[in-house]
Amino acid sequence: MQKTPLKQKVYLFLFGCAVCILLLEISLRIGGGIFLLFQERANRASVSQKGAYKIVCLGESTTALGNVYSYPSQLEKILNSRGRGIKFSVVNKGVPGTNTPIILAHLGANIAQYNPDMIITMMGINDGYEALPYNDAAVSRIKYFLKDTRVYKAAMLIIDRLKNKINAIVMRRSMANGPEPASPPVPPEDIHIEDKITMLGWYYKEQGRYAQAEAIFKKAIEANPKNSRTYFILGDYYYDRQRYTEAAKVYEQVLTITPGEVEASARLGKCYQIIGRREEARMVLKKALEVNPGSHRACTMLAGWYTDAGRYKEAEAMYKKAIEIQPNDPLMYTDLELCYLRQGKYDEAEFTLKKAIEVNPRKDRLYSALAYVYEKQGKRKLAEGFFERASRLRAETYNPVTRTNYRKLADTVLSSGIRLVCVQYPVRRIGPLEKMLKGIGGIIFVDNESVFKNALKEGRYEDYFIDCFGGDSGHCTPAGNKLLAENIANVILKELQ
Repeated sequence: MQKTPLKQKVYLFLFGCAVCILLLEISLRIGGGIFLLFQERANRASVSQKGAYKIVCLGESTTALGNVYSYPSQLEKILNSRGRGIKFSVVNKGVPGTNTPIILAHLGANIAQYNPDMIITMMGINDGYEALPYNDAAVSRIKYFLKDTRVYKAAMLIIDRLKNKINAIVMRRSMANGPEPASPPVPPEDIHIEDKITMLGWYYKEQGRYAQAEAIFKKAIEANPKNSRTYFILGDYYYDRQRYTEAAKVYEQVLTITPGEVEASARLGKCYQIIGRREEARMVLKKALEVNPGSHRACTMLAGWYTDAGRYKEAEAMYKKAIEIQPNDPLMYTDLELCYLRQGKYDEAEFTLKKAIEVNPRKDRLYSALAYVYEKQGKRKLAEGFFERASRLRAETYNPVTRTNYRKLADTVLSSGIRLVCVQYPVRRIGPLEKMLKGIGGIIFVDNESVFKNALKEGRYEDYFIDCFGGDSGHCTPAGNKLLAENIANVILKELQ
């Protein structure tokens, strides 16, 4: 009997594995489809019950800020005034400075806590500047395609479950034994008791069991009061929950242990500004720069404070220092450009952005920022040309982090029977967002291009935006948030008819 060559055996084995994976993928998709069919029916029945129609708004500072004038707050008022008997409840879960990985990480907990009928997203602008051309990203597409398969997700689910079981065993043992003795010192490679406890706290947080999570994080601090990392985690917990006064107290503890730590200073500075302790915020940020004179992050934090306070010369000096330290970061240039614009220094703003484009020729935000500079000077043709160039770049490229997390979020929300509304940022075209989510049915898109452009033609930019951090738009004024809320309300009410 003729033996099969080793090379042929290897090929047959690999082919068999591929067929098995393919069949498993098909089975999982069919099973998932049947499950989702029944789940969707159950969710529809739940939505039809009496009570408020619950909407959760997810996003960054563009969603979070404004208090009673934020777009979610105004959206609730508009919907209830025009809802034709439907009672609406809108929850603002926007978090300043967050990004899509963090929003996705908290998605399950938000769904569990609020059980929403609808989720609204406006996100991605804080995911950084990484961009891949759609036409030249074959390898990246393959990687993200494989990650999107049911086989990969099932494997990751099994791994996560195993990790959770192992962690749970470790937690039970560590908490039963109590804190490790102070002497002799624990070897660096060992897991410290406070880290073990913190892991359990994160588990509770992701489950939406916030009271238990908070208690666990405090227990981690008790286990080692000199570990700044555990304080930082509790501070981030309070910050994410918008409990800024409590967050500030915890970040103060971090800086007591590690004076001038840049990220803790940044968070504490934000907390102080939010709760009205502005001068204390400046002192914290100034201290961070003194301790870290070579940190461009420390420079921009203090520069931002000076800009907001109208101390533009000091802000300019700080931004220029940041650019010297980190000349390849587009955000440094757009921040300096905004500082110039507030002073009416259009030539300096134009020069700064052109210099930035030389360093970063594929960054759409720089072109839209330059377009805005021309718009402010009444140079409409130049402005339109650069706005168009920025739009083309957005259509040709995508941020892989944003795309992956947006698609994962959409899959989770829609498979839970929750309606999903994806909102494009003001002024920007809806096309790139639709392209990013192409192939996923059931998404409701909100286009804010024409409504804001028409408003800007009739009024001033300052009527609708307080800054220009996005290049073509920024954080909204109360009037800007109202316009945004009205446009979203129009789409929602049309869909619910």
